[in-house]
Amino acid sequence: MATNTMQHTFDWKKQLHLLSETHHLVGRENILLFARSSLPNAFFVRQFTHIGLQPFCQKKYWRAFALVLISRGINNVADVYNEMLMWLQDINWPGSVEMASFVADNFTQFREIIKDSLLQAINTSDEAWANALLTIIYRSNGLSDSEINCKLQAMAQFWSSEADKSILYSIVEQLSK
Repeated sequence: MATNTMQHTFDWKKQLHLLSETHHLVGRENILLFARSSLPNAFFVRQFTHIGLQPFCQKKYWRAFALVLISRGINNVADVYNEMLMWLQDINWPGSVEMASFVADNFTQFREIIKDSLLQAINTSDEAWANALLTIIYRSNGLSDSEINCKLQAMAQFWSSEADKSILYSIVEQLSK
């Protein structure tokens, strides 16, 4: 009964406005209110699925959206795993650091999608996205930040030609094992 009342009284436009006003210091209660709402997960990834759709294309909401999905928990966001990895296409995007941490903490659930996304990043020569995904892979294997940085710096040379990308593809192959 209480859940039903919440669904009818939840004013997402008002709450979205509150989130945008406090996007640097997103209130935990607002995040939890959204996380418990009946809004589908797809609502919080529209910036990646409906490019240019207002207000979702405004980056001031993105960190809050990432925190809402994270608050819902790994078992409740499986339908948007692919879109969650899109956050990592630019580590400077709001919410990307939080999303990277969540994905790394739940690497097993994301493993196949990371593999597919890494292939897509390599095929489109998106070095930043590939590096973010590789960082998650390496972190899940217990490497330190300095070890990860060394590996990424060593791999930077492989982006220069198609022939050199075979090294990158071998990393994807190892994910399949």
